[in-house]
Order: sequence, then C-alpha cells, then structure tokens
Amino acid sequence: MPTAGNASFYNSLANRNLEWETTQQANVGLDFGLWNNKVTLVVDYYNRKTDNLILSVPTPGSFGFNAGGVLANVGQMRNYGVDIQAGYNKTNGNLTWNLLANVGIIKNKVLALNTETAAIEAGADQDLAASRSATANPLARGPRFRREPPYTPPAFPTFPLLRRTAE
Repeated sequence: MPTAGNASFYNSLANRNLEWETTQQANVGLDFGLWNNKVTLVVDYYNRKTDNLILSVPTPGSFGFNAGGVLANVGQMRNYGVDIQAGYNKTNGNLTWNLLANVGIIKNKVLALNTETAAIEAGADQDLAASRSATANPLARGPRFRREPPYTPPAFPTFPLLRRTAE
C-alpha cells in the first residue's frame, strides 16, 4: 500500500551572484505659512538613484520551472520629482475648515540594463505590449501612437445645373 510523506522540491533557480539593491537619495523641502498659517505652502524635491535593480528574468520552459524566471540584478534607474501642496485654513467660531490642493510631478529614467539592447516588457496581451522599459527611457513607457489629423469629410460634390436647352 502506497504511503504519503514529506517531500521538497525546487520551484525556481538560485542566483549566487544576486546582490542587494542599493539606493542613494536626496530630498530638499520648504514649508511655510503666512498670516498665522492661514495660507500654507509645502514644496518637496527628491532625487533617487537605485543600483542593482532586482527583477525576475524569464527562463525557458524547458528548464522545468514553468518559465517562472530567476531573480537577477538587471540595471539601475533614477526617480526624481517635485511635490507641491497649497492650503487655506479658516476658523469661524467653533467651525474650522481646511482647503488643500496638491500636485506631484514625477519623472523616472532607466539608466542601464544588463545589455545595451535589453528591454523589459510588462503587462502584455496577445495584441499589445502594455509597457516597455529600455535604457535612456522612462520606466514602463507605454506604447506610442501616431496622432492622426482630425477627420474632415470630403466636400459635397457639386454638379452643374442641368438646363434644358430649347430644341
């Protein structure tokens, strides 16, 4: 009679060269309020560079791991941007209300991948790759479509007036 027991298996490949991601970041911020903080403004700028990005690199199904991939250090990228928040604070007796608005401008760029022609495709379906990351481009850049000029219908055909001539 067969018996069941504990078993173990490998579900992915190991990478002995895998290293920790490293990040360098600088932030500068300015917060101030006017008229006893009735009007406030917050401005933050950040610049972050990450080296040794860890991503799963696809492996062929013939490796026996369901094409799951192997973790590897694949490149470096930079994120930078500005966050701005403006506020208005008002008190009328027991009623206090605040109005806040914020906007963030975020940019990123893939600085390097393992090889010059490497690219990371993500979110693909059978018709379209939803994003592509390549060196010197923003991360997960979506497909670019050519803008067509607006449609203008053809001019209505004009015909010379048909006149009956005297016979």
